[in-house]
Formats: sequence, C-alpha cells, structure tokens
Amino acid sequence: MLMTKSMDITIFGFFTKIKLTSVLFIPVIGISLSSYLLKFLADSSSKKDWGNALLNIVGVQFGMFLLFVLFSLFIFPFSSAYSLLFFFSSFIAFLNCFFSSLSNSFRSLGLLKFFLLANGLVFVVNSSYLFICHFFNFFNLYTCVVSLFLGQFIVFLVYIFRCGKLSVLDVSFIKTGVIFSFPLAINVLFSSIFSLCDKYIIDFYFTHDDLAIYNVSFQFVSLLNILGNVTQQVWTPWVYHRLNLGVKWSDLRFYRVVIYCAVIIIGIIMIFVSKYLFVTFSSEKYLSGVALIPYFVIGTIFQIFYWIISPYIHFIEKNKYLSYVSISVGLIALVSNFLVGRFGVIFPAIVYSSSWFLQFCVLLMLINYENSQIDKKYIFVVD
Repeated sequence: MLMTKSMDITIFGFFTKIKLTSVLFIPVIGISLSSYLLKFLADSSSKKDWGNALLNIVGVQFGMFLLFVLFSLFIFPFSSAYSLLFFFSSFIAFLNCFFSSLSNSFRSLGLLKFFLLANGLVFVVNSSYLFICHFFNFFNLYTCVVSLFLGQFIVFLVYIFRCGKLSVLDVSFIKTGVIFSFPLAINVLFSSIFSLCDKYIIDFYFTHDDLAIYNVSFQFVSLLNILGNVTQQVWTPWVYHRLNLGVKWSDLRFYRVVIYCAVIIIGIIMIFVSKYLFVTFSSEKYLSGVALIPYFVIGTIFQIFYWIISPYIHFIEKNKYLSYVSISVGLIALVSNFLVGRFGVIFPAIVYSSSWFLQFCVLLMLINYENSQIDKKYIFVVD
C-alpha cells in the first residue's frame, strides 16, 4: 500500500504486471514441492531428514529458475522490456518458492513464528524507512527484497550445515515429490490463471490506470487473504496430524464451521469499513475502486473456504481432483472475462467471486463423494 502513495499510478500499473507475472511463474518454478515438503515432514519419523529434503527441493527450484532465465535470454533480446519483465518475475517467483520451502521446514522444527516475525520486521522497517526518506521507488524496493532473500539464504545455509550428513541429490525423493506435487502445481497454475486473467484483460482493453485501480482494490482485500493464508498455515499441519492419528474428516466439522463463521464476520466488517479506510490505505486517486471491494471480499471468503477443505484431498492423495476443478473453472473464468469490454471493469470482479464459489462447491462435493466411498468400504470390512 505504501507504493500507491509514493508511485505514479501508471508506474504502479506496470509494477502490477511484474507482480502478476511472478504469480503465474510460481507453480512452474516451484512445482508445488513445498507442499510435498510439508506433508513429508508431518510424519515425525521424517523430521530427522529435513535438511536433505529441504536442500533437494530448493535445488530443484533454483534449477527451474535458471532454466527460466536462459529461456528469456533465448527468446527476448537482452535488456528488452520483456526480458527484464521475465527476469524480475521469475526471480520474485523463485524467492516466493524458496521462502515457502524454508518456512515449511521451520514449521516442522517449531521455529516458524520466529522466522516469520524476523522477516516481517526486517521488510517493514526497510520499506518504511525508504518511504519516510522519500527514497521509495521500484529499484530500492527490489533492493529490500534482495537483501531479505540474502538474509534468508544465510539462515538456510546455517541450518542446512547444522544437519550434519547431507546427500547432494536424492533422485528417489525428488521423483516421489514431483509425482505428488505435479497435480498441485497444475491446480495452482490454473487457479492463478483464473485469478489473474482479469487483470491482464483489463490492461488489454483499458489502461494502466484502470489496472492500477483494480489491483489496489484487490490488494485492500488481500488483508483478508493474508489472514486466511495464516490460518491455512496453522490448519494444514494440524489436520495432517489429526488424520494421522485416525480421526475422521467428519469429526473436524465443528472446527471448520468455526473458521467459516469467523471469516464471514471479518469479511462483512471489511465491506462496511472499506469506504472509510480505503483512502487511508491508498490514495484518493484510487477511490473509484471501492465499488469492487464487496466482490473481492466474497471471492476471498470462498477462497479461504477452499483452502480449509483442500488439505483432506492432499491427505488422501487425490490431488488430481484439484487439477480437474481448477482447469475447468479457470477456463470458464478466462472466457467470461473477455466480456469486460461490454460490461466494464466491475465484471471481472464478479467473475472472480463466482469462480471461487464454484471451485469451493465442486471440491466440497468431491470430498463428500470420497467420504461416502470410504464409509462404504469400512462397512463392508466390518460386515
């Protein structure tokens, strides 16, 4: 939000394109291996090998990043706008994958809260200092990100070498991880496509200014998204632990309902206070984006609901369901968003909320189907 106050609206619109492109690159560079790492370390017997697991996964992610850089140099002229966009986006995507893998490892060691707190404080202090001293621009912000990455990398090396014996390459582990994570990567990729295609289409039909206004409204609602993401980070390993103990998914219904109700209440509050706080968090030049916030809030609520039920699919290793759902909904959203030229900027916001609602409902039906099949097998065995 600091960027909306300090950057020109057109420059912020271009920065948005870099950020959006990096989101699309994350599932390709990371192959969702950090999700496999979380499941792998959920088993207490695997925690002793966390160093080898983390080293192999980060190595694969770094290799994918290098392939992306070489690909961009081969396709686009050096120092061209597209080449720079490709490099910055792929680097940010790699940082995201690296951070996700590192945080999942620290979660298994009980150090996650210290890791997140330290990283958050460093970034907030650095960016606030740049803003107060009027040095806040894209280059300096990028320098902050790189310095934060270097700090994470030092922590990474320290903890890796404290593990003692490390294998350079565990092909079997990587193969198993890719088989588990590839459907998740496809799911994340198509979920990103339907979540981001609206912004690319707005940029095509309208201007950088319209894209900036749309994105600032989306970022305002991202406060709710962050809350949901934090909840997911705590919820997922807890669900794995409970299911490993033999607890049924249906027995966790009460906890899911509590989370649903809390998210809905927070979402309603955010809609009502948005017209008072939106300008405070951004600027008056983005004020027209307030009309989009209710649709983004509704979509984010169902996105969080989706995150709450998806760990069960991971646990029973039916990740292909996630791919089927995301591909279908992603294609529907992509086609629908091309009507933006007829209905205006508000239409993609409606498509966004509808897409997450549809994705949640379909996945919920698939989970209920799987549970019914498991119950039938249980009854058959008992009889």
